[in-house]
Amino acid sequence: MSKHMDDTKRQDVEKATGRGHSAHYSHATGLAVVEQSQIIPMTGERKVTKRSEIVSYCLFYIAITGLGPFNYMPAQLQNLLTQAFPSGFVEWGGQQKSISALILDLNGIQFAVQLVLLLVIGPYADYGTWRPYILIVFTIVSWGVGFGWLGLETPDKWQVAAGLYVVATVCFNLANTFYFSAFPGLVRDLPKMIESEQEVRAGTKSAEQHAELDMRERSKLSNYSLATSAFGSCAILVLGLAICFGIGTDTLAQNTKVYSVLIGYFTAVWVVFSMPWFLTEQYRPGQRIPKGTNYLLVGPRQLWQAVKSVWQLKWTFLYLLSFFLLNDVYNVSGTAVNLLQNDAISFNTKQFTYLFILAFGAQGIGAYGVAVAQRFLGFSAKTGCIFGASCLTFTCLWGFIGIFTNKIGYHHVWEFYFYQAFQGVGVASWNTYQNTVISEVVPAPKMYLFFALFYIVGKTSAFIGPFIASAIIDDAHGNTSAAFWFLFFSGLAGVGLLALVNIEKAKIACAKYLLFRQHTMNVQYHPAEFEDPQPGRGSIPPRSWNVYSDSSKLSLNGDWRFRYSPTAYLDDDFARIKTFDDSKWDMLTVPSHWVLHGYGHPEYQNVNFPFPVDAPFCPSENPTGDYRRSFDLPDGWSLKNGQTLLRYDGIESWSKTWVNGKEIGTTMGSRLPNEFDITKYLKSKDNVIAVRVHKWSAGSYCEDQDEWWLPGIFRDVTLLHRPNGCVSDYFVHASYDHHTGKGTLKVDCSPEGRITVPELDIDCATGQSTTVSVIPWNAEAPKLYSATLKTKGETVPLKIGFRTVHIEDGVIKLNGVRLLLKGVNRHEFQPDKGRAMDAEHMLKDVLLMKQHNVNAVRTSHYPPHPHFLELCDEYGLMVVDECDLETHGFGENGWRHNPTDSDLWRDALVNRVQRMVERDKNHPSIIIWSMGNEAAEGRNIGDMADWVRSRDPSRPIHYEGDRTSKYTDMYSRMYASHHEVDLIGQRAEDPLEDKSLDAKRRAMPFVLCEYGHAMGNGPGGLVEYQDLFEKYSRCQGGFIWEWIDHGIPKKTANGESYYAYGGDFGEEVHDGNFCIDGLVFPNRDPSPGLEQFKHVIAPVRIRQVDGGVAITNLQSFADLSSFSFDWTKEIEGKAVDKGSLEVPSTAPGKTKVIKLPECSSHQAESWFTVTATLAADSPWAKKGHVVAFGQAQCAKATQLSIGNLVKPSVSKNTITLGPASFNAATGQLVELKGIPIDSAKLDIWRATTDNDNGGDVDGVGATWLRVGLDRVHHRVDSVVIKDRSLTVTTFVAPAIYMRGLVTTYTWTADKSGAVRVDIRVEPKDDWEGIYLPRVGLRLGLPKTMKSVKWFGLGPGEAYPDTREAVRVSEWSSTIDNLQTPYVFPQENGNRADVRWLEVEGESARLKVHGDPLFNFTARRWDSNQLQAAKHTPDLKPGDRVWLNLDHAVHGIGTNSCGPGVLPQHRLSAQKMNFSFTFQ
Repeated sequence: MSKHMDDTKRQDVEKATGRGHSAHYSHATGLAVVEQSQIIPMTGERKVTKRSEIVSYCLFYIAITGLGPFNYMPAQLQNLLTQAFPSGFVEWGGQQKSISALILDLNGIQFAVQLVLLLVIGPYADYGTWRPYILIVFTIVSWGVGFGWLGLETPDKWQVAAGLYVVATVCFNLANTFYFSAFPGLVRDLPKMIESEQEVRAGTKSAEQHAELDMRERSKLSNYSLATSAFGSCAILVLGLAICFGIGTDTLAQNTKVYSVLIGYFTAVWVVFSMPWFLTEQYRPGQRIPKGTNYLLVGPRQLWQAVKSVWQLKWTFLYLLSFFLLNDVYNVSGTAVNLLQNDAISFNTKQFTYLFILAFGAQGIGAYGVAVAQRFLGFSAKTGCIFGASCLTFTCLWGFIGIFTNKIGYHHVWEFYFYQAFQGVGVASWNTYQNTVISEVVPAPKMYLFFALFYIVGKTSAFIGPFIASAIIDDAHGNTSAAFWFLFFSGLAGVGLLALVNIEKAKIACAKYLLFRQHTMNVQYHPAEFEDPQPGRGSIPPRSWNVYSDSSKLSLNGDWRFRYSPTAYLDDDFARIKTFDDSKWDMLTVPSHWVLHGYGHPEYQNVNFPFPVDAPFCPSENPTGDYRRSFDLPDGWSLKNGQTLLRYDGIESWSKTWVNGKEIGTTMGSRLPNEFDITKYLKSKDNVIAVRVHKWSAGSYCEDQDEWWLPGIFRDVTLLHRPNGCVSDYFVHASYDHHTGKGTLKVDCSPEGRITVPELDIDCATGQSTTVSVIPWNAEAPKLYSATLKTKGETVPLKIGFRTVHIEDGVIKLNGVRLLLKGVNRHEFQPDKGRAMDAEHMLKDVLLMKQHNVNAVRTSHYPPHPHFLELCDEYGLMVVDECDLETHGFGENGWRHNPTDSDLWRDALVNRVQRMVERDKNHPSIIIWSMGNEAAEGRNIGDMADWVRSRDPSRPIHYEGDRTSKYTDMYSRMYASHHEVDLIGQRAEDPLEDKSLDAKRRAMPFVLCEYGHAMGNGPGGLVEYQDLFEKYSRCQGGFIWEWIDHGIPKKTANGESYYAYGGDFGEEVHDGNFCIDGLVFPNRDPSPGLEQFKHVIAPVRIRQVDGGVAITNLQSFADLSSFSFDWTKEIEGKAVDKGSLEVPSTAPGKTKVIKLPECSSHQAESWFTVTATLAADSPWAKKGHVVAFGQAQCAKATQLSIGNLVKPSVSKNTITLGPASFNAATGQLVELKGIPIDSAKLDIWRATTDNDNGGDVDGVGATWLRVGLDRVHHRVDSVVIKDRSLTVTTFVAPAIYMRGLVTTYTWTADKSGAVRVDIRVEPKDDWEGIYLPRVGLRLGLPKTMKSVKWFGLGPGEAYPDTREAVRVSEWSSTIDNLQTPYVFPQENGNRADVRWLEVEGESARLKVHGDPLFNFTARRWDSNQLQAAKHTPDLKPGDRVWLNLDHAVHGIGTNSCGPGVLPQHRLSAQKMNFSFTFQ
């Protein structure tokens, strides 16, 4: 068979089996253990098991259960030899051998021959077209030899007998071995099992249920065969005993006659009872090894593989050693005792018969005793095994005593009765339990050849037992009691080792090994190497990363040769053959993602996996990228001094690397580093590195992280020279005591070295603690001290920040001060590069965060590029460093088989957190370690946390998925509502069932690790969250989800650019635009949401109070001296005066009231605007950067009124009222001040926002659509002309329902040309639970309108719950610039609290005043067009400018993932009165 299955073959396998594996479920461990035999179809069509086959198998079981004809051959051979050699010795192999020793030698020979034949022909008998012929040969030879013994009754035939004995035993054992091996297939092909497999494939039955059914059916069939055998054997034995008594005499010759007849009799029995199975057996697969496997070649490789896994499988090896010793005791002692027995009883047939009956009965009693012990005494397999082994050892002890005395020790006939009775009970226990234990601690011995060989050797004592016993017998000159000293101590050792075996740990270790260790066979099949969830192999232990050391380094970033394949099953010649011709391959930049360069396509999912959830297995369609590049080492690079390491900072998701044709290791854990020692593979010139990367791997199940799946080598690849004596690893401990103002520095380093900090006059040895006065590090003043770590071979520059993070009285504190986290969740993303971010964009992120008052980052959901953490150290951002772990997709499957609660995945998960902590441990910015995200609860999280605490107890531990906070140091939640946060702040949240855990959690600090879902327009409700954070010391802030929209640049067919999201690349399953949920747009332009967040979390709060403004310092550490405070006075939005405020030094948390200049009397509305700006340049912004602002109203506006009203006039179909014209039939405005007006009517619909739509069908947007607010009809009920007004009454309502809005428009005009409309809205029928999107007047204006000017809140958009970033002034904009270009088009651009608005075009101008204040939007498409658009190019300017003048609008909220609009910001259907005056 070819080395790799082709796609067709793999599809056939999956079609035939439903997946490529099945699972046997262990109740004891909760592990689904995959058995390869269940998935590889060994012969063409599936053969359904028939009832006749089951009956035939049960009959066959009678034939081989203690009735085999060859059981009597050793005794007959001994009889012949005793007659031929009365002296008891035979010339054999050039030396005198006792008869007993000769028989033992023959046993050893036949066992060895059997083993060799198994190796040579095993593959063909187990699997293949030769199988039936091999079985026929073995079976017929065994039958023939059995009958052939009928003529062997004279001593001169002993040599023929000896040869036939070896041949018959070999054939008999091998035939039965291969017949027995079909048993699992017999069960697997039962009709109910096939039906069950179909149910599993259909998703109506779980793999566990199928595995349990498989176990039940196996047990049932075993019980049938055992019961049949018990009754059938008894009947056959009765007849056999009758033959013995009928012939029996007490001479050797006559006794030989008895055995000859018995052998013939039992051969006939075997023929009769095995014939049905021989004819009906469907030659199902035997050993579960692929067709064509060469056992002789594979065996040593399996052996070496097992040796390499000896520590992982230590419990298995311990048991196998015990098993080997005890079986040796059992087999050798049994043979030796039987030979002694023959001598002691002098071949008395009756006594032999009695002994046989006694042994048979004792074993029966023992078997039933086992059943009783299991059922009523709760005997475990291990306990029963020890009991049986102890019985066997005791029988050896009895023989051991015989060395010293002739009174006992198998010298008397009665002792053999005792032996048969006691041994029978022990053998029953041993045989019953040892097989059970084998199945528990040995990973599928019939699948892994190494363990199959070990099993055979242990079972038969093939190479040790017979020959040792033979030698001891000869040495003792026939006194076989001397053999028992060896057997006795072997038995004791076996029992002792067995007692040490940890069955539970053995099960777990073997399940891991069985499921996920790559087979070294000549075929590629599941589980593939990349489906192993264990950590990648070959890398050195994780360590700190410092790019600035003086040791040599060589970047391997740049252009690599690249080959793409849609499948994983490829030859690896490109890697193994250094001279491989890759000249026709493409070139691909490293770091990068191949899907962003035209190879395959990106896929976005938030929660669901894009493939069947069948961990750890991957889809057959597994895109693969092969990379190659050559390089020379720089001059002076020594391969003799130290090591050369190859470092990967990030590869998604699994890779294997070769250097100069030699495999060096694999990686898994996409956002984590791996380093390999490649020194011995390198040379100075012409080195070739080859890398294979698979998109999907077992690791993918741990990286379901709400982002694009982007495979490839996406972070740096670096060659590092590590000279002798270099810094292997180091750990900087720099704590700060806020009571004394002193810091303590200790740097652990391997090897030892010296640490110098010139600014602090520190020069000390590593490992030594030094305490000095320091300036501590915090996010507001991130003080770093330059230091140098020097060892014999390397100098490493350091940046040290002194700070202490601790939890005190249920509050997280930094340097003794309560923390208030004003954070964001940050995925790494760059539109054109994905996660292959460059340093420029990392810095841009940090600068934007600092400029927008962000003080903390959660690295969702993996450790970032290490350079980003350096920037956080330098610029001052607190970091929650999160492990590369999320298994969210398991939640769709009830969290079954979730890696965080499976022992199979423990090592991999702990390894992930180790690599994060070791890499990042020296960054002062990291204040909290996070174990991962949305992976539910599980004991592996506890193991991860335990390791982190043991390694770094200086930082608290976070994990939101641990809702009980059992493993964490803080209570963390996502998207908790304001009400719930309020309860948590009071420590009055709903209690846990476990009172101790509840008390523990209730005393913990609380963090919202995700809140304020920034998807599209929003988030709203941030002010109310911040109020709670400031109100309750327990509530320590949180992290907005998330920082950036993950939009990938794309173009339409006509070249228009836009940003793509889930589904835009033809994904089978996707989560749409849920990746477009950031505070910055993909190009990193701040969104209105970021501006809102900036002012909600501003470090300074400025509010109007009587006599001036109250200025509050909301920082945690710094006073206000770094800010300048300026004021500007505006009248009607125009600046008339300005100045500076003298604000005294104000400590954190304190407020100062500062007087403003006196307000002179104004009839016009006037405002003071006070801004806090940077007083000097900072690393992250220039002097004058606005940090916060506040406004104080000086004089209120006067309402515009109209007088000297004019009368309306009617001419044909037109009503004229001043400069306004109306349709006489409908009363609708059609022209105003010479400007044509279209569709002037009440508007209650807006295009839904992502937050309107909600995370499910219960979003308010879905309700609006369901009740038809997007399709209302306007019925005119009356058009009434009074003396000086026009009144139009309408009913505005959607189809289907009775509810609607009675709307009355009253139009008036004065002689100055002003036109006013008073609008009254009254709900009709039931509007309970239905909120309105907006309420106002919509006008269609000519498309020639270009710009707007307004007096109100600006310059950006604002809604009832997103208005902190805007202020009252006069503003202007083009209509086009009013639009917020959300990646997913939606409601946007609302300007709030507008006093007046002026819209201007090429030759027209319209000014609008509102009473009360109003909102407006102006855009070149209507709300339905905006609703229908999916991308920005979908919005095409029409022939109208649609102007909405809204009395009120509904809030925004965060219901895309979180709470909806708070009650105070909702727009309910109620009576409303408002007016607009047009000038």
